[in-house]
Amino acid sequence: MIRHYITLFLITLPLLAQAQFTELMKLSVPNPISYATVDRPGELYLVDSRGTIQKVDMDGNLQSSYTPVQPVLPTVLDARDGARIFTYYRDRQEYIYFSPSMADDVGWQKIDPAFAITPYFVCPSGDYGLIILDSADWSLKKVNLKTSVVSVDESIASRLIKNSRIVTMREYQNFIFLLDAVQGIIVFNGIGKWIRTIPVKNITWFNFLGEELYYKQGEKLVLIDLFTTASREVGLPVGGDFALLTDERLYVVSKEGVRIYTYRP
Repeated sequence: MIRHYITLFLITLPLLAQAQFTELMKLSVPNPISYATVDRPGELYLVDSRGTIQKVDMDGNLQSSYTPVQPVLPTVLDARDGARIFTYYRDRQEYIYFSPSMADDVGWQKIDPAFAITPYFVCPSGDYGLIILDSADWSLKKVNLKTSVVSVDESIASRLIKNSRIVTMREYQNFIFLLDAVQGIIVFNGIGKWIRTIPVKNITWFNFLGEELYYKQGEKLVLIDLFTTASREVGLPVGGDFALLTDERLYVVSKEGVRIYTYRP
């Protein structure tokens, strides 16, 4: 329960901007936070060390939560637009679309072996599709769940994954993104063809805001336009494990809790 306490990538010269942040509140949690993300409307999702997922609104109020029967962390949590919250568990090879109430009422689904032999990462693609990274042959597969048709089955070139350590996978704006802790963020187009690699090391997450991809590096956020590749940087008011930017809020998340800021660019 949350308690209130008050490549070859085209690089342009980054602009470091210090936005005007105003701290709105601090939240503390009973168990350490392992992962955090936001949905498109700007609400926050926290995963603690026991695998509990909590949804928090922009004012720090707990909206809903889900606690697994056995403590286990989700392999992929993609909050999307907040209406259908995608969660994948690799150990069970199951996924679910939670409703906003986080109730277990939509039904767990197994990954059909006909789609992939060894599903390593799975993420949503649009309203009725999945992207699967199959580690049996290191290929990207796109599946239409309504028709059960595999529309994309593209092998990843060995040079892109040699000595790699894939951390997560996302689809956004018809691009597919693999985060490799060794090489950086590997970007593919919608049919699984490699486009570029963003060379950044030692990051464990990334997120999106509008047409920009962003990640935390040191005490700043680096934002990169997905279409022009122009980059900019935003200084952060405080350190943390995650710094999640929305149209109205900045959430700085550490293991112990969350700081919520309003800001002006």
